[in-house]
Amino acid sequence: MTDYGYFVKQWSTKHRKMDEIEHHCYSFETFHDTVVYYNKDTNMNIEERVRKAKRLFKEDGYNCCQAVVLAYNDLFGIDDKTAAAMSSGFGGGMGRMREVCGSVSGMVMLAGLIAPAADPSVKVERTRNYALVQDMAGEFKKVNGSIVCRELLGLVPMGSPENAPAESPEPSDRTAEYYKKRPCEELVGISARIIGEQILRFALDDREKNSK
Repeated sequence: MTDYGYFVKQWSTKHRKMDEIEHHCYSFETFHDTVVYYNKDTNMNIEERVRKAKRLFKEDGYNCCQAVVLAYNDLFGIDDKTAAAMSSGFGGGMGRMREVCGSVSGMVMLAGLIAPAADPSVKVERTRNYALVQDMAGEFKKVNGSIVCRELLGLVPMGSPENAPAESPEPSDRTAEYYKKRPCEELVGISARIIGEQILRFALDDREKNSK
């Protein structure tokens, strides 16, 4: 897998210009003075990030959403504690309600950093963000048949209007049996790969745009 180097650029809101400050690293320029910076020492390798996400889930005990977010939060200057806290409620299909898969929610959270829509009055930004979310969810569904936790776990048939039986909010113990009967580790890896590919795509598209 090829490592990708980027250019770090510093946004000046006063003069509204981009100044190149380092040759081998890169940050996204986004709309309306919103800038997401990469750590300039980071060489992006998707498969390493996928392995990290799966390890965070299986070995460290993070939920599916946390594992995906914590595989990439360092790229955006968000510390681990904050990233884990803000993604904590999405595990188990949102608080064990078996709705949207937590790993998909992790992709959606990160989509807000690579395609921000911070100003609700700017329709083009919201459209760009929603398009990214739809593309990623579609890719996940194409591979797995659904983005819904209860369907992915086999609690109800794929495409079923049924709801899974209500569950306690208490997380399951992470035993060998837990990992044996659930596909979650693989789903985390799939989501981590999809969002990683999008991070690189947006970075490379932006570099090409700014090089013209």
